[in-house]
Amino acid sequence: DEFDYKNACFFQVDSPLRALQLLAKNYRKQFNYPVIAITGSNGKTTVKEWLYHLLSGQVRVIRSPKSYNSQIGVALSLLELNEDCDVALIEAGISQPGEMERLEKMIRPTYGIFTSFGRAHEENFKSTEEQLNEKLKLFKGVQKTYYPASINLNPEIQESINAVPLSEKEFKTELSHLPYDDAGSRQNAVTVIGTIRKLFPDLLITPESIVSLPRLAL
Repeated sequence: DEFDYKNACFFQVDSPLRALQLLAKNYRKQFNYPVIAITGSNGKTTVKEWLYHLLSGQVRVIRSPKSYNSQIGVALSLLELNEDCDVALIEAGISQPGEMERLEKMIRPTYGIFTSFGRAHEENFKSTEEQLNEKLKLFKGVQKTYYPASINLNPEIQESINAVPLSEKEFKTELSHLPYDDAGSRQNAVTVIGTIRKLFPDLLITPESIVSLPRLAL
């Protein structure tokens, strides 16, 4: 035989996906350091990678690989967690109702980041309001949710997710070093810089580190 299964362990399950998610959910419970969950219509991977860029070298960071944010991707990302870490960045994306509840139960985020809200996958939701509410289910148990103030969230929603709006005017100095001038990049930079300033106030964000933020090939 080409494969040797003498040391392998097999599980027979009704749903491989649900079994993988249950495994990831229970594995995540072993770790007590902060887990930051990132979702939004656009910018999830950029925000995650820019956070990693600015945090690494100062704190030990583990992050979702590439754009692993689906029902399978989140489970695989959580199975990458280990003890040699201070904070985890987990990206989460959905395309239809019911998905975010499963992701939230796996991730159990300490903090949340909401990057943007647009029209991606809107055809799968009854309304814009339903789509927004589904995405925000990720943040139902977090201590704080950081988001760019350019997203217009009503006061009731802000209270339900412990929202902290981040505005460009707060971070003008840092943004002056951003090598990209498009609105999306500025919004992502505000989200990243603001989150670090609020969560890790003692960490350095140097002009050099902002200038070197990478443009991602998505």
